[in-house]
Amino acid sequence: MSTKRKAVALISGGLDSMLAVRMVQEQGVEVEGINFFTGFCVEGHTHAIRNQDKNKKKRNNALWVAEQLGIKLHIIDVIE
Repeated sequence: MSTKRKAVALISGGLDSMLAVRMVQEQGVEVEGINFFTGFCVEGHTHAIRNQDKNKKKRNNALWVAEQLGIKLHIIDVIE
């Protein structure tokens, strides 16, 4: 009896975590992602987005990465 291998990956929303997950998926491993919401860098990131496109909505990059990879993402709020 063969069981599907599973893994958990930390998803920052950047290229490194995206590439790491893709490589693991290519080995037949089912991956779920975790992203820790800390509240740090939110204002600076939001400011940079608004300067590029005033109509662009705020978006968590980790959500976009998870969508592209087809994985479930767990966002854990560690502010409190």
